Amino acid sequence: MGVYVSRDRTDAAPKRAAEPQAEFFERVAGPFWDQVRDVINEWWSRFPDQAQPGLLSRLRDRNSDTNVYSALWELYLHQMLLGSGCSVEVERQTGTGGYKPDFLVTRDNEQFVVEAIWKAQKRDAGSYPLPPQLSDAIDRLPSPNFLLCTSPRGLDARREGRLSGEMPGQAPFFGV
Repeated sequence: MGVYVSRDRTDAAPKRAAEPQAEFFERVAGPFWDQVRDVINEWWSRFPDQAQPGLLSRLRDRNSDTNVYSALWELYLHQMLLGSGCSVEVERQTGTGGYKPDFLVTRDNEQFVVEAIWKAQKRDAGSYPLPPQLSDAIDRLPSPNFLLCTSPRGLDARREGRLSGEMPGQAPFFGV
């Protein structure tokens, strides 16, 4: 069993804003994405059996892109450590405090632990993305000659409870 089943995929559309990353990886068609899935499945086959269920759950998580990225990071690090000639034990308890780092790594009689942490990228304090459903609706409009750029200014409409209308003293910004 792998993370992704080999099947005929027909939807090559780009990732939609409201689409979970796990769903996108499973859906998207094309030779590039087939190769990405093949590599993930290959790395998966080298991951220890006892650790696969937890990682698989995060790779397929449709409620948290952060879980998907974090699991891919762990899978990548595991593969890179193996490729560097290290032996890798996954989630083995170290010490007496019950600490289970992601990897206990051994190479040439030396050992070290690795805790694989994926830190989600945060936006600038003044940056507010459009709601994903609105972004997807805009992307579906047939408008090949125009580009819409948004830039929130003034009050934070979401915090103030207003989602429509102009901001006081500010004209809306539309870039073409």
